[in-house]
Amino acid sequence: MKKLILTTLILLTTSSVFAATNHIVTGSSSSSLQFSNSGTKNYEATLNIGLGYNYSFNNGFEFGGELSTIIGDFNLLTILLGPTFSFGSENINSSYLVSAKLGVATWGYTGFTDYTDTLMSVNFSKRFSLSEQISYVPGLRVDYIFNTDSDPVFTFEIFKFSLFF
Repeated sequence: MKKLILTTLILLTTSSVFAATNHIVTGSSSSSLQFSNSGTKNYEATLNIGLGYNYSFNNGFEFGGELSTIIGDFNLLTILLGPTFSFGSENINSSYLVSAKLGVATWGYTGFTDYTDTLMSVNFSKRFSLSEQISYVPGLRVDYIFNTDSDPVFTFEIFKFSLFF
């Protein structure tokens, strides 16, 4: 948790220093529902908190990363990097987004050994401009951890916002 707060402060400070409109800081809190064919539980609901940073180029291409965590019976920490494509609008803070990111996930259940594996995330979302520098960004995200028997995790990102600097 300390690392998440420190990363947030660094990104916000860094973004305010570069007074350009190409920097996008994203904060999110979302819920996910993981379905599984194994075990006694068929699904598990979780709360996810995340922070991201993208650099936007003039052609709708963005590149960046994100850090997210789930804390509870099931613990997960992810670090992802990859491209985002924004399209469908002349204005970047009211556009459609498709993102594909690759990274590392450290995960496990409380009281058991933690595992570290490769993670792939695909996100489909839409930015709704609330002001010149703030957008609301609901969407659907699909995460898959490689080298495990786990199923994909589908996340409905409801409380996600982007800040443009």
